[in-house]
Amino acid sequence: MNDLELRPATPADAGFLYDLHRQTFRLYVEQTWGWNEDRQVAYFREHFDPAARQIVQIDGQDAGCLGVEDGGAFLFIDYIALLPAFQRRGVGAQLVGQVLQQA
Repeated sequence: MNDLELRPATPADAGFLYDLHRQTFRLYVEQTWGWNEDRQVAYFREHFDPAARQIVQIDGQDAGCLGVEDGGAFLFIDYIALLPAFQRRGVGAQLVGQVLQQA
């Protein structure tokens, strides 16, 4: 198991979160709409809300992001992304498990 912790995102995390978006979603965006860096940056800035995100830390290192919407009667994972170096290590499953325990 990984030493996984979550911390609230802050405005200072914007650079990390944009880089995370670029590394994890670029291929899919390119295949669907094409990647335009200026549009991606503008969209990110317009929609960036640190209050809606938590930074995933592995062994004290920022490794990804989790967004969970609390609907009162339900929890909804609306965003989950991990840097490539932390993918395929069970971290995503561990995060989903934690949300399920909360629910």
